[in-house]
Amino acid sequence: MPVKRKWRYIAVGAALVAAIAAGRWLWLQQREEPVRGLAAQTMAAVQRGTLTASVSGTGSIEPVERKTVAAASAGTVAEG
Repeated sequence: MPVKRKWRYIAVGAALVAAIAAGRWLWLQQREEPVRGLAAQTMAAVQRGTLTASVSGTGSIEPVERKTVAAASAGTVAEG
């Protein structure tokens, strides 16, 4: 195969790989959903002082998600 033709195949292959990568990146950017459950973040200067806050309300509270916590191995803890 002549050198000129070889470089043409390499250039076409590189262009195809670049086009596929760019298309995949654009597709993933369009599909990206905003993260749910995180509050918006703001920056503020630090101030020292006393903070008093209270919360009151009526009704019931339900968790968004429940997790079971268990030890990796069973056993007892001896005192002393």
